[in-house]
Amino acid sequence: MKRNPGRPPKDPTNDKSSLTMKVDADFKRLVIAQSDAYGLTITEYVRMLVERDCAS
Repeated sequence: MKRNPGRPPKDPTNDKSSLTMKVDADFKRLVIAQSDAYGLTITEYVRMLVERDCAS
């Protein structure tokens, strides 16, 4: 995937914040399929992956 620097990330100022990512359509389909397989929303699935990677 081509790197597009765009705007620099901003630190969140509240308890919750949105995260927008531009990904290939095939990747999005894969994330949707995997999250459905686990019975999770996309947010729950991605959060689980990131938290798992940070724990190791």
